[in-house]
Amino acid sequence: MRGDSNERLTILSEAEKTALYDIPDFDDFQRIEFFAMTEAERSLALQRKGILKQIYCLLQIGYFKAKQTFFQFSLDDVPPEDVAFLLQRYFPGKTLTIGPLSAKEYYAQRREIIALCGYRLWTDNDLPTLREKAKLLARTDVTPTFLLAELIVFLIGQRIVRPGYSTLQTIIREALGAERERVEQLVEAALTDTARDALQQLLVRENTLSDLAALK
Repeated sequence: MRGDSNERLTILSEAEKTALYDIPDFDDFQRIEFFAMTEAERSLALQRKGILKQIYCLLQIGYFKAKQTFFQFSLDDVPPEDVAFLLQRYFPGKTLTIGPLSAKEYYAQRREIIALCGYRLWTDNDLPTLREKAKLLARTDVTPTFLLAELIVFLIGQRIVRPGYSTLQTIIREALGAERERVEQLVEAALTDTARDALQQLLVRENTLSDLAALK
């Protein structure tokens, strides 16, 4: 468990963080799976005006199904294989002129995809619930990656679009701090004067490590 100068835990490696929070990098089988649209998903995308907006919406739907979160991107940011697949599958024979998506259209698509999938956006009102969940989980396992994975599972179960990585970092750091304090209080209350004196003696002796190993 490591912390930076802002007291945030380094829960994930950069590669793990990328896998969780960056645009998906589908293989051929995943591309087929996540871009296979239901009639409702396809209708949501194809009702948009123009092939450019429709492609953006199809991408966003597929990426949301894969990671339960949203991405603001240009078509230059996504794997070209994704765009080529969608063009071939849903717009055979048509050409696409690449361009940006307006913020207004992005938020409209996000709102409609959330409604279609039965999710809702994360809000600050969810913080107390997630903090309490993290504290309870920390009594089972204090490994930061375990807490992160379980919180994400909880959010998916509640149909909530997960918050940013830094928010989850803070929640997990607070939960670990609370658990450490709880355990310290339990130990302090349980220690007898004799045990406390014995531990104090171990701290001042040169062979402390070997004595602690024997005690363990």
